Amino acid sequence: MTSKKPVHRGLILALVATIAISVVVLMPSCWVDHQALLYDIEQYLLDTDPETCEILLERIDTYNVQCGGALEILDCG
Repeated sequence: MTSKKPVHRGLILALVATIAISVVVLMPSCWVDHQALLYDIEQYLLDTDPETCEILLERIDTYNVQCGGALEILDCG
């Protein structure tokens, strides 16, 4: 008598892995860009480097235009 549990577990793990990879690959790029910008803005607020601010301004502007976002423009002054 053989057990089918290892086969079922393997199939379930493969299915879960496939779904997880599909979610990551098919995730809208605007959401990914938004999360990356939020992280980079937080990092900028810690060091307040003027060059970083200028780069972020360009990225925020591009994001707002391409994704219809409403991220506020940073004050680099």
